[in-house]
Amino acid sequence: MTLLNHIISIKLKSLIIIALICSSCSHDWLNMHPSDSLPAEDALKSVSDVDYALNGAYNAMLHHYYYGGTMLWIGDVRANDMMSTSIGVRTSNEYRFQSTADNISADLWSQPYVVIKATNSILYQKENIEIKTENEQETLNSYIGEAYALRALALFDLTRLFGKAYKADNGASLGVPIVTELLNPAEKPGRSSVAECYQQIISDFKEAITLLANEKHNGRITQEAANTLLARVYLYMGEDELAYNIAKSIIDNTEAQLIAYADYENSWKVGLSSESIFELVSTSENNAGGESMGYVMSPSDGYGAFHLSSSYLSLIKEIDTDIRAQINTDFVLSGRTDAIKDAYLGKYPGKDGSNYVAVNNHIIARLSEVYLIAAEAAFKTNKKQTSLEYLNTLVEKRTELVDYYALDDYSLVQIMNERRKELVGEGHNYFDALRDGETLVRDHDNFFGEISEIDFNHNKAILPIPRAELNTNPIAQNPGY
Repeated sequence: MTLLNHIISIKLKSLIIIALICSSCSHDWLNMHPSDSLPAEDALKSVSDVDYALNGAYNAMLHHYYYGGTMLWIGDVRANDMMSTSIGVRTSNEYRFQSTADNISADLWSQPYVVIKATNSILYQKENIEIKTENEQETLNSYIGEAYALRALALFDLTRLFGKAYKADNGASLGVPIVTELLNPAEKPGRSSVAECYQQIISDFKEAITLLANEKHNGRITQEAANTLLARVYLYMGEDELAYNIAKSIIDNTEAQLIAYADYENSWKVGLSSESIFELVSTSENNAGGESMGYVMSPSDGYGAFHLSSSYLSLIKEIDTDIRAQINTDFVLSGRTDAIKDAYLGKYPGKDGSNYVAVNNHIIARLSEVYLIAAEAAFKTNKKQTSLEYLNTLVEKRTELVDYYALDDYSLVQIMNERRKELVGEGHNYFDALRDGETLVRDHDNFFGEISEIDFNHNKAILPIPRAELNTNPIAQNPGY
C-alpha cells in the first residue's frame, strides 16, 4: 500500500499530510492556505498521527527534485566525475553552469522547505499529543527527534545549494531563510547568514540526538544517522576535531559493517546493505519515477542524460582489483551502437530484481562515509597514522589489498580521491571539491561546459534563487544572477 493510500485509509487524520501533498505540487512554499499554515488544535492527537506525518516528510524527501534524483546528480555533474551526454538533456544546465533564476526548477528550492514545513507542524503540536503508556512517550520522543533531524538536513541541503561554502568567509555571506515556526501567508522571511544557518543546523541535530532512539530503523533517520550527518556538517565548517570525535565514536560503537568485497556488487541491487546508516526506501509503488536518479542516468531504460567521465574512469581503474570499477558497464544510448566503455555507473540498477531503474533506495549516509570523515578529520588534526589506518581499512574492503597507502607519502589528496571513488553518484563530489577552498578543475575528455575551473568564490559556485520564489518573497538574489 502506498503512503497516499494509507493516508486515505485513515480518512486523512493528519492535516499536515494534506498540507504536505498540496505544497509538494506547488512552486511556492510560502503560498499556503491558512488552514495548512496553522493546523487545527487536534490535527495531530496521537503518536500514530505523528508517525503518519513523519512518513509524509520522508515521502517528500523522495521527490525527484530532492533525494529521489536532482540532489544526488547535481553534486556530481557540476564536478569532474560525471558529465552530461549532450546539450539539452536534463542535466546539461547544471553541467554547463547555465542555470538562471528563470530556468532553474523552483522545486529544487521548495522541496526541502516542504520537509521543513512538515517537521515544523509536528514540532508545533508536540505538546498536544496524547500519551497513554511509557513506551508511547519513548516512541514520541524518538519521532520528535526525527523531526528535528530532518529539519536540520533540509536546511543543510538548502544552505550548501544556495549559500556560499562556510569556509569562504566563516559563514558571513547570505544563506537561506531559516524557518522554525509555522508561517502565516503574509510572512516573508529574509535570508539568514550561512553562519546562522549552520548554527540552526547544529542545534537541531544536537536536539535530535538527545531524543532519537539508539536503534536501527530501516528507512528512517536514527541517532547514528544524525551523528553521521552532524560529523559531515562539522567537516564542511572546518571543525575537524569535532568531526573526528563523532566519526570515531560511530566506528567504535556501530553494529554496521563495511560491505564485504564479494558482496559489493549485489549490495546495490537489494538496498539496506550491512553498512547502511540512512537511506530512503523506494518501492515499485513509491519511487521518484521517470525523473529519478536511476532513470535519468540509464542509457537503455531511461534518458541517458549523464555518465561517468574519463577523469573518474582513470581514477577508479588505478587498482586492477577495485570492485567499485567492476560494477560499471558500457554506456550505450538506446538505438545506438557507439559505447563509452565502463561509463554507466552500476549503483542504480533497479533493486530486488526490478526491471524498473527508478526503484532504487537513495543513500543519504553509510558507514564508508564515516570512515572517510574519520580519515580526513584525523589527517587535518595531525593524527596521520590514525587517518591512514581508517583509509586503508576501507580500501582493503574495496580492493583486497592490505595497507595500500603508506605513511611516508600519505596525503590529503589520496583521502579526497578515495572519497571520489567511494561516493560517486551519491551527491558529494562537487561540495567536497569546493568546501575547503580548492579549485575544482574539470579536465575530463569531451568537456563542453563553459566553466572548466571554479572555486568557492566564483559567483556560479552556488545556484540562483528561482524566479518563482523571488516573485513571492523578494529576498536578495545571489551575486552574478
